[in-house]
Amino acid sequence: MPKPLQHEDRIQLALEALRSGQIKIIRNAADAFGVPKSTLHRRVKGGGTRQEAQVKNRKLRPTEEAALIQWIESLDDRGMSPTIGYIRQMADLLLRERGGFTLLDASLTSTPVPAMTVGENWVQRLLHRHPHLETKYSRKYDYQRALGEDPEKISAWFARVQRTINEYGVLDSDIYNFDEIGFQMGVASTSKVVTRSDRRNRPVVIQPGNREWTTVIECINATGWSVDPMIIFEGKVHISSWYDSSALPKTWRIGVSDNGWTTDELTFAWLREVFEPQTRNRTVDRYRLLILDGHGSHSTPAFDKFCTEHRILTECMPSHSSHYLQPLDVSCFAVLKRTYGDLVKAKIALGVHHIDKPRFLELFLEARKKTFNTKNIASGFRAAGLLPFDPTQVLCRLQTRIRTLSPPPTPIQPPSLPLKTPGNIVELDSLQRKHQREISPTDQALQKIIKGCQMAMHNATLLQEENSRLRAENGRQKRKRARRAFIQTGGTMTIGEGMTHIEASQNARQKGQGSQEARREVEEGEVGPSDTTAPKARKRAQPKCSVCGSIEHNARKCPCK
Repeated sequence: MPKPLQHEDRIQLALEALRSGQIKIIRNAADAFGVPKSTLHRRVKGGGTRQEAQVKNRKLRPTEEAALIQWIESLDDRGMSPTIGYIRQMADLLLRERGGFTLLDASLTSTPVPAMTVGENWVQRLLHRHPHLETKYSRKYDYQRALGEDPEKISAWFARVQRTINEYGVLDSDIYNFDEIGFQMGVASTSKVVTRSDRRNRPVVIQPGNREWTTVIECINATGWSVDPMIIFEGKVHISSWYDSSALPKTWRIGVSDNGWTTDELTFAWLREVFEPQTRNRTVDRYRLLILDGHGSHSTPAFDKFCTEHRILTECMPSHSSHYLQPLDVSCFAVLKRTYGDLVKAKIALGVHHIDKPRFLELFLEARKKTFNTKNIASGFRAAGLLPFDPTQVLCRLQTRIRTLSPPPTPIQPPSLPLKTPGNIVELDSLQRKHQREISPTDQALQKIIKGCQMAMHNATLLQEENSRLRAENGRQKRKRARRAFIQTGGTMTIGEGMTHIEASQNARQKGQGSQEARREVEEGEVGPSDTTAPKARKRAQPKCSVCGSIEHNARKCPCK
């Protein structure tokens, strides 16, 4: 049976042929275009289409349905897409407003019939008539974050940044972005794993269990390099084991706070002791532009005064918009956290069930090397619309994107037989699978031997890698068991300063041990030879009576009892 739209198209062609005079008789037109004569005759007399007839049978009138569609689109544009139940309730409301109930014959009774309502599947039929609407699962989205994505606010932010750059002549190489990122030291990342197919539940990942919070202050430059980080641990004093790793850069700085979060003092210390010294000599023009968010520690009087005195221009992003406007959030922080979580998971596989601060420094250093490269940093500034300066990079993501249909997949043709000699083991295995043949018993035995050797080699390779990692981890555990010493209370220290304190303490300890040995030698020299002889072995005293003290009898035989 032809589709209704195709059937209607043929009817329209037949009507046009009759109106133009190309065909004079209705029967001939019906035969020429393949439509029923009765239908064509009814349409010539002014009858309506099937769709028009269906409209009359619908519960909502065309204007009511159009208003409902407009309401759905309005809610969708405001980020509050309605549910199917909500749409059904609004349709029932339109029926009640119109008076969608009837009265029985007044001569019989005046009891009202219950109001008319739409059916259970009415919304699905509505969506079928309007294919530009469809059902999807929604996701939670914070209202304040939605307000931060207002295109007018984002456009005003870019205009302010452009005005600052033009007014002060800030070059691309003098644009920076800094922010804080938090870590739970013992939490591994969620990732796709390979497990047995007969497993019914989802595989679980054992966590080390240490959820102590650590904050890291990071800063990147628009040309693709990064400033040394400041790591903030939870605590009150600095411990020597944090600084005894030779792999850590000596310019990294460590601070402490009561809860592992940043404070106004620590953020200002980062600005004064990390950012300004490391960027001063790399400044090409007079001013540096520092892009930051609205955290309270970024807007203290001391912070603002220091920036003014050192020609550091600050631009604060609109609230709840850093996931679009901040280069660190766009390209670096998510990758850094995922990489660190993967490294924690690798430690779990090696039997490590606790991530302490020295181990965190080791893992963070490795994760940072993989994340903070020129490519990732440059892509963050590009996606944030800052370098090259292009606000449309962000504004286009704030608007609804039209979903384009994917082209139909092309049928996969079976590969033709290879006409060349296999060049590697993959090609050889592929050729063997395509040309199965009967082999002799000797060939079968040889293949079993080869397979056994391959399995042994693969197992040896895996065991060798596992042993090397276990040995390396065992060495780290031995270094971890070294003595922990107090260095400093509060404040911040660089890795180099911490190592200097450790060396000074070791030298003082060695000097103290040397003076004790010298004092002991002097004391031994003053003692005479007779005194230095080995003491004689002690002899047990003879038993005696506990009553009279005589050694000739004991208390049971004592005559004095």
